[in-house]
This record gives sequence, structure tokens and C-alpha cells, in this order.
Amino acid sequence: MVITFRDSETEANGIVEKVRYEVRDKTVLVTYLEGIAKGMTMHYTLTGPDTAVTNLGTLRRISPDAPPPS
Repeated sequence: MVITFRDSETEANGIVEKVRYEVRDKTVLVTYLEGIAKGMTMHYTLTGPDTAVTNLGTLRRISPDAPPPS
């Protein structure tokens, strides 16, 4: 799965949703402002310059030019 984080929105599986970001030390809180997850806040703990851990598992930054995951 590829999740794209942009100013005020995220995109996953072709679905774009408006969000609010709040940064607290190494934790990033992403609150969904619309869509099926409206009102839900996801917690991302930054564990390195290119990694974060959440209840979904470990997320890794990939290059925009990288081939899609299989």
C-alpha cells in the first residue's frame, strides 16, 4: 500500500481525504476531516529519517520514481 502525505490531505488507494496534522516531538497525529475515517486520529511515531511506526505497521519513505510495491 502506498500512502501519500501532502499539505492538508492524504491519498491511499486512489482516495484523497482532507486531514489536519499535529506534530508532538516524534509523534505525528493525523486527524481525518472527511470521508469514511472522519474524526479518526492516526498516531505515527517517527523512528528514523525515512520510517514511522503506526498500528498499521512500519511505514517507509520511498522515492517517487520507485516502482510500485508488489
